[in-house]
Amino acid sequence: MRIVTVHYRCMDTATAATTAHVTPATIRTWCRRGVVAAIKQAGRWVIEAASLARRIALGARTPDRTREFCDVVGDSAYHA
Repeated sequence: MRIVTVHYRCMDTATAATTAHVTPATIRTWCRRGVVAAIKQAGRWVIEAASLARRIALGARTPDRTREFCDVVGDSAYHA
């Protein structure tokens, strides 16, 4: 059997927050909820950089939910 060790580029919460343009508290919340791949080492979060990059990309593609809501309400609720 062969054991392969994989090394991921990782960062702390302050670096992740700066990278994602959010607060460190938001990064810690993402870590707790599993939004980004992270582990706790010595009481501090260590975040996988690739996972954070995927999360940032998802945020950039968020649709305009206000428009969707207005389209649904306008089409069904106010037309008798």
